[in-house]
Amino acid sequence: QDTATPMRASALGGAVGLTVTFTLVACYDFGLRGAALGTATGTAAAVAFFARALRRSRGFGGRSAGGDGQPLLLGPEQWVRSLRPTRMGPLLAFAAPFLAFQLMKVFLMTFELRMGSAFGPLS
Repeated sequence: QDTATPMRASALGGAVGLTVTFTLVACYDFGLRGAALGTATGTAAAVAFFARALRRSRGFGGRSAGGDGQPLLLGPEQWVRSLRPTRMGPLLAFAAPFLAFQLMKVFLMTFELRMGSAFGPLS
């Protein structure tokens, strides 16, 4: 199995995110917005690199490594068309804890930001 490609995608995303964050925060004084933009840019770069690697290895519609002619992954259009209500139950059961955790992080970060704004440098 290929374990180097995901590692390269993560490293590239981290490097891009760090560079963009540093540039926006330190050079252009964007503050929190610059950090958010840098993180989003780094994540987008990692996803783009990984998607490009999958497409090159024919993971989005080429022949699979098993040689059975089935693609490793469906393309985005085929994936959306393949969604069925019976398939969504297990997907939601799997994704619900992750979604709840992400929503909790957003809530807590918003709360921390408001507390910092209310108390200023004392918080």
